[in-house]
Amino acid sequence: MYDPQTEQWVALVCSILCALGSFVIGALLIIQVVAKRRKLAATQAWLSTPGRVASSMVERLVTEYVGESDSVSYDPCVSYTYEVGGQTYTSKAIQVGAQRFYARRGSAEAVVRRYPAGQIITVYYNPQNPAEAALERSTPYMGWGLGCAALSLALAACLGCGVVYTVALEYFGMPTPFGP
Repeated sequence: MYDPQTEQWVALVCSILCALGSFVIGALLIIQVVAKRRKLAATQAWLSTPGRVASSMVERLVTEYVGESDSVSYDPCVSYTYEVGGQTYTSKAIQVGAQRFYARRGSAEAVVRRYPAGQIITVYYNPQNPAEAALERSTPYMGWGLGCAALSLALAACLGCGVVYTVALEYFGMPTPFGP
């Protein structure tokens, strides 16, 4: 048996759940971006030392999905050595706290070309933990994280406003967009 009032409340509850979900996703994305920005800010105090590229190549990665086509991505793999306090370290991190994969081989090759094997390079390392190092102090995709967070929070706000509007109409006994 069809009951318009039940349908109205189900829609209202679904809107509330969507608003809360969007808010949580937005909040988590903001927390992640803030954590990455703090890490990036901390790397500005890292010291630098000369290093040498040991190897530099592009690795093809295939992810297999059951019943679907495989996904191919390319990983620029750069291994380098550097010395701090008389101790030799090896690292593969290009950027701080991030490993980048590319959909196009050419993009990964462009990264690898900047670090050919045998080249002397500048390595940035954490003075508190010299084994933690990177070739670049930048962190990719923070703009995307902020954009997704803003979009998610905007969706939560729109859904929340819709819920408040509907509840207010109900409270004042006015017809709602859902029906009589």
